[in-house]
Amino acid sequence: DMNARWRLSGPELTFQNAALTATGSNTNMLDAREVSVGVNVMRLLSDRELVADRISILDSAIDITQSPDGRWIVQGVDIEELAGSRDVGAEQAANVLVDIRNVDVRLMLADQEQPIALVVASLEIDRNERRTRIRAQIELPEAFGGRVNLTAVQRQEEESQAIWQVTADSRGL
Repeated sequence: DMNARWRLSGPELTFQNAALTATGSNTNMLDAREVSVGVNVMRLLSDRELVADRISILDSAIDITQSPDGRWIVQGVDIEELAGSRDVGAEQAANVLVDIRNVDVRLMLADQEQPIALVVASLEIDRNERRTRIRAQIELPEAFGGRVNLTAVQRQEEESQAIWQVTADSRGL
């Protein structure tokens, strides 16, 4: 199902039971109960260009695997390939807010026989021309302490000086 509406912040498309498949692949990169995409109304009116400025994903699952040679595979795709296909310089990046809720993560490490099950209760990525901010609340297995809250901020300065400031807070680690 798809729903389109005009909110105070601009047009928004909402997809129920959404699936996103990578080009040339039969693997779904994303399966979610709901995906909403908000459009930047100023860019729509001034440039007549559809640019997403809000993305919301609810109730999904993802598989992350570490290969024996140390590479990371997300939903069957090497992370280098995935990240390289979307490399955008800071000057070209649009302002965007990504809000992800309730994602079951199955993490398979190369030196482990059993996967580790995590739940990303919330993940917010807020990017603009000045900075990128990531906030996450992750539910860990009891053996790892239960829950961790992460915040990471990168100020957009010269590329050579792009430094991340990361904080983590947890009880029972």
